[in-house]
Amino acid sequence: MQQFTPYIERIDCFIANYFEDLKGCVHQPALQKLFDSMFYTTSAGGKRFRPLLSLLTAEALEVDMERVLPFGAAVEFVHSYSLIHDDLPLMDNDDVRRGQPTNHKIFGEQTALLAGDALLTESFLVLAKYFGNEPYLFSQLVRTLSLASGWMGMVGGQALDLSAQSAGRVTLENLFELHQLKTGVLIESAVVGAAWIANQSQSQRQLLKEFGGHLGLAFQIADDLLDFDPVEPESANFATLMGPERAKGLLNEISALAKSALHFLGGREKHLVSIVDYNQKRTL
Repeated sequence: MQQFTPYIERIDCFIANYFEDLKGCVHQPALQKLFDSMFYTTSAGGKRFRPLLSLLTAEALEVDMERVLPFGAAVEFVHSYSLIHDDLPLMDNDDVRRGQPTNHKIFGEQTALLAGDALLTESFLVLAKYFGNEPYLFSQLVRTLSLASGWMGMVGGQALDLSAQSAGRVTLENLFELHQLKTGVLIESAVVGAAWIANQSQSQRQLLKEFGGHLGLAFQIADDLLDFDPVEPESANFATLMGPERAKGLLNEISALAKSALHFLGGREKHLVSIVDYNQKRTL
């Protein structure tokens, strides 16, 4: 990912400046704690995979990346909110993320819950601030992010995951649907939103949607391969259900489909292809 450091630095800078601008709204200790909790997770680094995809899509479509940055940040706010809620004791009950204490271990469960709520809401305020004077584009971006985030997207995928954990078993068909919703659609939205901002045709948006969907699934398969423990295998894991070698084969197959969806870009897809390659190499 080193080649993408300048892009990630732009994303980090945008998010830091956005929160700096919000500081003036903090006037009570309770709001300060909530603000700090929100910033703690959004500033915790990570790969910035989703907003990076938005920027690289904009680059491939020859659109100024500064125009797409706010949408990428909005997607990252949604992702950050999901991490805070996933880590809570009533969900996955994790104490550490990215080598640091999880949000609720620092700020408490109540504040962490509210910080997640606030970040989800803030994501749509970002869209209003930067795209509100373009009503049609604004409506499409809100629709794209809402579908990816809500009960027909990421939240629905989380519900399926909890159900699978409760049942103690999951089929391969269930796993495809679960991860398409829980992981895939938000990654897909990062690409599709950039395509809307770039004023792409319906057919081009569809190809980019296919790319994002395939990449989202490939991303999850790679994660499952990295997380696979043959001694204590998780039931909702591609490597568990298929075996590691078959899962690697599926990863390669899905990655090839992702790349093939980009052929219409006529050579401008180099960095998007690099992201696909990077994801595959994570498992080596």
